[in-house]
Amino acid sequence: MSRTWSFANDSIIIEAAGGAAGLGSGAHTILAYINVAGSGTGVIQLRAGTTPVRSLLSDSGKFFADGDFTGGPTSETGVWAIVGYSKAAGSATIRWHYWSPTTGTWAHSNGSVLGDPGAAIDNIWLGKAYNRGNFTGAAIGVWAAALTDMQVEAAGHTALQDWYDLNPAALWAFNQAADTDLVLDLTGGGADQTSIVNTSPAVGTDPPGWSYTISSGITLDLPIAVETSSALALGRGKRHTLGVAAESSTALTLGRSKARTLATATETCTALTLAAGKARKLAVAGETTTALPLGRAKRRTLPPASEIDAAVQLSASGGVVTRPGGFLVAGGRARGTLAAGGRSSTLEAS
Repeated sequence: MSRTWSFANDSIIIEAAGGAAGLGSGAHTILAYINVAGSGTGVIQLRAGTTPVRSLLSDSGKFFADGDFTGGPTSETGVWAIVGYSKAAGSATIRWHYWSPTTGTWAHSNGSVLGDPGAAIDNIWLGKAYNRGNFTGAAIGVWAAALTDMQVEAAGHTALQDWYDLNPAALWAFNQAADTDLVLDLTGGGADQTSIVNTSPAVGTDPPGWSYTISSGITLDLPIAVETSSALALGRGKRHTLGVAAESSTALTLGRSKARTLATATETCTALTLAAGKARKLAVAGETTTALPLGRAKRRTLPPASEIDAAVQLSASGGVVTRPGGFLVAGGRARGTLAAGGRSSTLEAS
C-alpha cells in the first residue's frame, strides 16, 4: 500500500535530517515515485529551521526545484510517474529526470542554474513544499551526489531495492499498514517521522508491479563469546580452545597431535612396558635340570655326576668303569671293562 496526501494541508514532519543534513551544500539528487492528483502539489522540502533550502514541487502543471523559475517536466495527473532532479556542487545547472508510464520511457533535460545556500538541513517536510500535498506516494529518496541519467534509470520503477542500492542519504517508503504507523528512514540514518500536521496521509493503492522489499545487508555486531568446551568463539575460523587436561594412562592431552604420556609400568615376566616398540625384559631364571634358561641358544649345564652304581662315566674319548653286576659304557666309541663274579669281559660301545 502507499500513502495519499490530500489538499487539506497534511504533511509528515521529520525533525532530524540524518544523512540528509549536508544537502544544503554540495551535489545532491531528489527522486519521487508519485501519482499526482491535481495541477499543483508539494512533494518534499529540506529546511534549515524555517528556511526552505531544497524543494521538489509542481505548480500549474509543471515541476520545479527550490529557486528554479524555469521549471522542468510536465506534471501528469492520475498516473504513477517518477520525477526528480540532480545537481552538481556549487553553481550548476540542474538535470531533470522523468519516467512517464504513458510513454514507458525516460526523459532527461536541463533546467535552471542553481547555487548552494550552504545551510545545514535540520528538518524535512514530506508532502509539503510551498504547496500542500495532493498526491499518492510510493517512495521518496535524496542522495548526496548528482546521479547521472543512467544511474537514475537504473533506479527504475519496479523495486525499492534498486533505489536503495544507489546509496541514498535518506530513503522513505510509504507502505505502512495503517496511517498511524511511523514513516522511517530506511537507510538507518535517523531521518524518521516525528509528527503529523493535520490529518495523517491515508493508505492508498500501490504502483503496478512495484516491490517494497529491500535487503539492507547490515552487519550485526555481537559481543565476544566466552570460549568453553561446549561453545566456540564467534570469530571467523577461530580454533576451539579447551582447558588443560590431566595426563594419565586413560586420558590424552587435548593438544593437537600431542603424544600420549603414560605412567611408568613395572617390568615383570608377564607384563610389557607401555612404550611402543620396547623389548620385553624378564628376570634371570635359575638353571636347573628341568628348566632351560630363557636366553637365546644357551646350552644346558648340569652338575658333575658321581661315579656310583647308577652313574656312568661320561667321556668323549672313552673311559673304564669297574663295578660289580654290570654296566653300560656311554660316550662315542668308548671301551669299558666289566668285572662281575670273578669274571671280566670287555664291551665296546659306539
